[in-house]
Amino acid sequence: MVATVVSTALSIMAAYAFSRFEFRFKRTLFMAILFGQVFPWIVLINPLFVAFATLNLINSYVGMILTYTAFTIPFSVYMLVGYLVTVPKSLDEAAIIDGASRWQVIWMIICPVMLPGFVATATYAFLLCWTEYLFALAFLTQTELKTLPLGLYQYFGDDYVDWGAVMAASVVTTLPVFLLFLPIQGRISPGRVAGAVK
Repeated sequence: MVATVVSTALSIMAAYAFSRFEFRFKRTLFMAILFGQVFPWIVLINPLFVAFATLNLINSYVGMILTYTAFTIPFSVYMLVGYLVTVPKSLDEAAIIDGASRWQVIWMIICPVMLPGFVATATYAFLLCWTEYLFALAFLTQTELKTLPLGLYQYFGDDYVDWGAVMAASVVTTLPVFLLFLPIQGRISPGRVAGAVK
């Protein structure tokens, strides 16, 4: 959840900069962020493990938050930029004329307007973090720190599978996602469609 909040907040600020300002190397930087979406993250397992071991971030929630934040930002930025370009700049200009700062424009003017896109992006980031398996397997070795997907795998033995426990654990694993999805499902589709249209 922390990774979702952090990545979404950073993505909103980055998307606002890309959609509202012209600056040097803007296109190159945006393409570099998009490259993170298609980059095979599996090749970073070993370097990240060495770096985290050096920084004492193995078996650490901080390490996982940093990893998941970096993992979800590229697509979140792309999606929010696609939505923000549909929001007229006149809203920003009117708020600034009235004395609002850029931070106030982002969080008090733009965010309420782009709420469907914000909800869709945050939901995507949450689902990505909640179901991630590979990084958690590599960086979390202590039983009490393991995520639910890792805990679910523990029911699969070499020659026996406790299917009753697997089914029960699967329900527990999907329940938070289900409870999150129900109240906001009406906002996800408009946000996803608006973010895809430029």
